[in-house]
Amino acid sequence: MELEVVNREVFALVRRGRDRILAVPSRIAAEVAAETDPRAVERLLTQELCQAMIEFVNKASVL
Repeated sequence: MELEVVNREVFALVRRGRDRILAVPSRIAAEVAAETDPRAVERLLTQELCQAMIEFVNKASVL
């Protein structure tokens, strides 16, 4: 595989990962706003961020 192709694939992968992580606040804002328990908020944030990272790793493993 040419270096240019690899660079494009890695760039696209990282961009999708970044976009997925940056989408977390808007995706769970209402749920977090309704929570009064800080531990529940932490759990929601952790779940969403872990899911984003799992998806990133799964996509990265095919490169």
